[in-house]
Amino acid sequence: DPGNPGIRPDFQTQKPSQPRLNLLPFLPDPDTYKRTPGVNPGFSGTDMTASSCSKSQAHQPRGVAWVGVQALFLGVLAVAAPMWRGTHALQFWPTAIGAACGFIGGLVAWCGAKDLGRNLTPFPSPSERAELIVSGIYAHIRHPLYASVAILAVGWTVLWQSLPAAVVTVALMVFLRAKAAHEEALLRNLFLEYADYARRLPRFFPRLFGMSGK
Repeated sequence: DPGNPGIRPDFQTQKPSQPRLNLLPFLPDPDTYKRTPGVNPGFSGTDMTASSCSKSQAHQPRGVAWVGVQALFLGVLAVAAPMWRGTHALQFWPTAIGAACGFIGGLVAWCGAKDLGRNLTPFPSPSERAELIVSGIYAHIRHPLYASVAILAVGWTVLWQSLPAAVVTVALMVFLRAKAAHEEALLRNLFLEYADYARRLPRFFPRLFGMSGK
């Protein structure tokens, strides 16, 4: 009633709402979560979404050390072969074999890079949006890029007939095998079908005459 200066009883009992005090300001307010059946707003591994999984993969180390060691091997090989060349270096047959290895290695590398497309990365860890490629040259071998590096290293060693380069080439192949095994362990965790793919195909070179090629 506008003429009544008093206060209505229901207004006397009503108290202004107080904001909820958050004792841990660095944590989100639980009321901000809208829980639905079967959905956990927490951070358990089984409830992570695809976006959160991709973010966690993005923070994983990509394998810079592997790339650095491989670059060191190739640099030493490039210098050692011409520096400690053999007596038959650059003659007809060493040159022909070296040129053939260069052509084959370059072709394998081109096919591997083309088939990978946007999945191409120098690191052994797959990229954030990686896809499993099983077509093209990857329908015959699992690691064509590593195979191309090995073929080119052999061709360079034969061209210069260098014994120190041959030692470096053997060490490089052992390193590439270890790098490929490390990469395959990551791929098995990322793609469930990779284990079957690895059982069916050789690692570096196609199977010949029943050989495993691993």
